[in-house]
Amino acid sequence: MGWLYFNKEIGFCEDVSHSSFGYNINMYHSALKFLRAGLLGLSLAFSLSLPLAAQPAPDAVPQLRQAYERQPNNPQAAHALADALLVELRRDWGLRDLNASGAAFQAQADELQFRARELVQLYEQALKQDPRRLDAQVHLAEVYFVFLNQFQQAENLLLAALKQEAHHPKATIALAEYQFFFKGQTAEALQRLEQALQQHAHHPGLVISWADLRTRSSAEAADYASARERVAAALEKQPGDENLRHMLGNLWLREADLTPQLDRIKAQTGLELYTALFESNRDPAQALEVAQIARDMGEMEQARAMIEAGLQVAPEHARLQLLKGDIWLKAGAEALEARRFSPELQTAQSAYQQIVLRQKATELLLGEQVQLYYNLGLLGLIQAQQTDSTDTETLLATAVGFFREAQTRFDRLNMVNAPLQQELARALELQGERLLLKKQEGPAREAFGEACELGLESSCARLRR
Repeated sequence: MGWLYFNKEIGFCEDVSHSSFGYNINMYHSALKFLRAGLLGLSLAFSLSLPLAAQPAPDAVPQLRQAYERQPNNPQAAHALADALLVELRRDWGLRDLNASGAAFQAQADELQFRARELVQLYEQALKQDPRRLDAQVHLAEVYFVFLNQFQQAENLLLAALKQEAHHPKATIALAEYQFFFKGQTAEALQRLEQALQQHAHHPGLVISWADLRTRSSAEAADYASARERVAAALEKQPGDENLRHMLGNLWLREADLTPQLDRIKAQTGLELYTALFESNRDPAQALEVAQIARDMGEMEQARAMIEAGLQVAPEHARLQLLKGDIWLKAGAEALEARRFSPELQTAQSAYQQIVLRQKATELLLGEQVQLYYNLGLLGLIQAQQTDSTDTETLLATAVGFFREAQTRFDRLNMVNAPLQQELARALELQGERLLLKKQEGPAREAFGEACELGLESSCARLRR
């Protein structure tokens, strides 16, 4: 399990489908699997004074740092800079290489912890000058818990914040989820949220956290109905709150998955709520989530339609293009198996190529990059095998290049991938054959030699002749 920020206002929760801390609650962050694989498999919902969806402008951090350097004793300057840096740290933590090992792993960990320690200094400075900044105190607890693994220090900060304001929403949510996930104190966590809701009725963050923990601790239909009723009541007071709307859809989807067979009526209800949310906010991350759910339900036409809608808003969105390619690749599975370049495979190839052409591959996780380049190499090889023209050599060279990009990333993972090596060897052998036709025996033998080293016996046999 790992960490996932789930609410623009409040915090983190689990994402079961990606071995993260919980179910996918916030549409803004479903694509970024924040803070996975660690921290004793726990979840903690710390408050966010800045929504993760609203990343700082490119020049925001330098400007905030300059403002802080001009007024180092100004608590607002320290607090604002720390909040902006925290948003960036969350993002980069979510994109870290989970498969790194040895020196690469240590360098990655050292860099993230160095940045976390700077945040500690900034938040502590702001709090020293103004102890009433409870949001800063909750964010500091987050830094200690998530990035520095100092759990007791995080709990002490949350308890101190609640001494100043007994039912401070963000501190309440953070401590309740700390109790629920870290200490297994389900009743105490729900009671804490209930007491805060008596003081802050219909507070979106408190309602969402209560509904999440209530249903996470029960598989009873009555508890899901109760949670939906409470979220709906809060929505009546705040009909434009996107997190509440998302949570309502989320509850339908989670309940639909409780039975051995997916309850398609409930799932479709949740999907419709998510779709309506995209239609109102036009957020490409929301489109991605809807498309992923539709795909998992087998509703491919709905998934494709949502991908296209999202790409109209954000043509360069790497994960939408990746999902588009994956869906069309699956549609062309029969042709792929027969190594026949079909219209479905051409559409998949085009979607993958958009990521590379727009230089967006680095926005994908390392494993996603491997799959992207492997798929492009495989599709290019199949296309080349069906082409007998002057384009064949260019297609082969491009396919080999993509396979090498995938191999480079596998090397970073310290892994050997037999299918990748096999396809690369096939591409190299085909290159060698084309070079022989052009009487370029030296380069041809080099291609056959590399293919042989990768285990392709037919190329080895050519070298023995």
